[in-house]
Amino acid sequence: MNEIKLEDNIVIHSYLHDAEIVGVEYNRFKDKNLILTCISSSDVNFKLIFLDVVEMSCFGFQTQNVILNVQYFNDDAPEDVINEARKSFEIGDEKFKVLLKLIKETNYSLFNVFPSVGCEVFVIAHEVRIDLLK
Repeated sequence: MNEIKLEDNIVIHSYLHDAEIVGVEYNRFKDKNLILTCISSSDVNFKLIFLDVVEMSCFGFQTQNVILNVQYFNDDAPEDVINEARKSFEIGDEKFKVLLKLIKETNYSLFNVFPSVGCEVFVIAHEVRIDLLK
């Protein structure tokens, strides 16, 4: 039950919509994975893991952080999403151009964890997966 589908620029899994993010973990020196610990609306604990992260930002984390959806883009990111990612990463234009090239020419994607309330996450990563917690 931890398989995800990537369809029409949306990461699809039954636990994602309305899940609450209760923890964020990232270590750029160790494994370069971004781990969002979540609780689904049906009280299932899971980790949303972005693998091999090259850039990320997580902002607006507050008392409640609920996922509306998770979007992904390769060479088809709309201009408004690109602009929001650029602002959130707080990096120079040249570095951002390198990241856009990485997304367009390799198997890295730009992911956007879009909130109903609370934190929003932008991440450029190789892959996303869900691990269930016991």
